[in-house]
Amino acid sequence: MAVLDSYHIRVTRSPIKHVVVAAILLAIELSLGLGIIGVPAAIVAAVVLLGGKQRFGVRLQVAALYFCVSVLTFTWLVYNVHLAKRRAIPVIAACNQFRAEHSRYPMQLDELIPANLTTLPNARNTLVARRFGYDATRPILYFPAMFHGVFYYDFQTDSWTTND
Repeated sequence: MAVLDSYHIRVTRSPIKHVVVAAILLAIELSLGLGIIGVPAAIVAAVVLLGGKQRFGVRLQVAALYFCVSVLTFTWLVYNVHLAKRRAIPVIAACNQFRAEHSRYPMQLDELIPANLTTLPNARNTLVARRFGYDATRPILYFPAMFHGVFYYDFQTDSWTTND
């Protein structure tokens, strides 16, 4: 297991413990989708690669493992933004259809069911912040995304923006 010892992370000859730790970290990140694992994993990769007295080849293997966790974390975040925007398309169309039929946007997304939508899709494939939000006063459809704050679809301008 990784042990922090005067700015070095001890790398054992068998990186299997690092594989287990990396798998657990990645599983946590993929289920939560918060982006909290990516940067620390990249830092661990750099510390492992640059420090220590172990063979360079072993350090390189372990550093590559944590670097992959970092890359996969950021890839997962980007994927979920694209997924949410794609899943928003039928919700946006249903809101526009509702407006055409009732001369107003719905007060809440539940008004779209079952006439305009059979169910409301989840925005993202995560346990946290997986649902779309909706504000009828503006009107906007939104979902949170790490490093971007919140993505908003503005019905008046027919466009996506973020609050970052």
